[in-house]
Amino acid sequence: MIITRADLREWRIGAVMYRWFLRHFPRGGSYADIHHALIEEGYTDWAGESG
Repeated sequence: MIITRADLREWRIGAVMYRWFLRHFPRGGSYADIHHALIEEGYTDWAGESG
């Protein structure tokens, strides 16, 4: 699944997450790549991980 900025706008993502996404994936990215990047940077709450 590819996630784009249009998807985030449709999902009404908060401003902090939206800016993070644009910095790291300006052209969009696969769900898996975004998920791994969030975990690597410690955003486990955003990634849906519990620890």
